[in-house]
Amino acid sequence: VAGAAVADLVASGGSGGGHTFSLVYALDKLNPFSLIAEGAVWKYLGNGLLPAPGWQDAGFDDSAWASGPAVLGYGDASVATTLSFGGDADNKHAAYYFRQAFNLDAGELSLMDSLRVRMRRDDGAIIYINGTEVVRDNLPDGEVDNTTFADVTANVVDEGTYFEFDIDPSVLRDGDNSIAVEVHQTNATSSDIIFDLALEYQRRSG
Repeated sequence: VAGAAVADLVASGGSGGGHTFSLVYALDKLNPFSLIAEGAVWKYLGNGLLPAPGWQDAGFDDSAWASGPAVLGYGDASVATTLSFGGDADNKHAAYYFRQAFNLDAGELSLMDSLRVRMRRDDGAIIYINGTEVVRDNLPDGEVDNTTFADVTANVVDEGTYFEFDIDPSVLRDGDNSIAVEVHQTNATSSDIIFDLALEYQRRSG
């Protein structure tokens, strides 16, 4: 079963010749369960403006946002949804905003062993789950907004890489959940921007 843990009984010596048995779980890390797959459809705001307050939260109304499948961006052959950089090629939008909702029932949540994000980004990004920041990658500390640039330009290899981040599963809740991401350019004349993300987990067998 994909993503399931296999339990083995391990015996250790006890007093009087007895043995104590314990369960040891070996996670199938090559076949995790998927909450959000690569190439999923995302809601996005790509007009260069700062989103309304609370845009990172699960209850935010993103019905007015556009939507499209990943990879989202421009300037790369892998892009499935092309984003606008604005009307001036010498003063392109610095930041783009993305949202995705998913549901997780209480029974599955109780079996979750670990949670992982795999993200392709050019150049920097911050990830929020249910309003809590869980990843900050290639962006400065402190407050950021729609004019903040990433720290370093992603090179050709990094542009195509899905970077992995382990997340504390306690940020998830029973029922409706959301993940929100802001992706930032490194400068106003950048030739491309790229975003895709997968959210996966390992589970213990019931």
